[in-house]
Amino acid sequence: MCCDGITTIVDLFCVLQRHHFAQTLCILNAEGCNIFQNISHSQYGELLDLIRDNILATDLSHHLRIVSHLESMAEVGYDHSNSDHRHLMRCLLMTTSDLCACTKTWHAAKSVADLLYAEFFSQGDLERALGVQPMEMMDRERACIPELQLNFLDFIVIPTYR
Repeated sequence: MCCDGITTIVDLFCVLQRHHFAQTLCILNAEGCNIFQNISHSQYGELLDLIRDNILATDLSHHLRIVSHLESMAEVGYDHSNSDHRHLMRCLLMTTSDLCACTKTWHAAKSVADLLYAEFFSQGDLERALGVQPMEMMDRERACIPELQLNFLDFIVIPTYR
């Protein structure tokens, strides 16, 4: 497996990030839940843009698109006065936070992976019931979890933390 397969897989998750942002807006619009109600309209718009960008940064396809920019920033050094660097750093922090289970103890990392594959296999079962061949990682009959996890670590996690 190469990065092409991983890119295909992670593109599916952008839908999830958009859902999370939509849910954030629903919560903020619920009676008594808008913790930002006392800031100006323009500040509120900027804050929503920041929240949206940070949520979308958890999409791994987004991360893969900005890797070269992150590498360039690492070469020249982080400059807090550079707005592009601040944006890239926020994206990197969101990605590393999202992937942090891989840095935990074996028991913790395995527990998260077990939950993830249970979700993947449930989706694969639904796809199969609809007559659609699920992707290998979502097919409990074809998935080789150790191989999938090693590829994920090699192509996504380790380069991200480097």
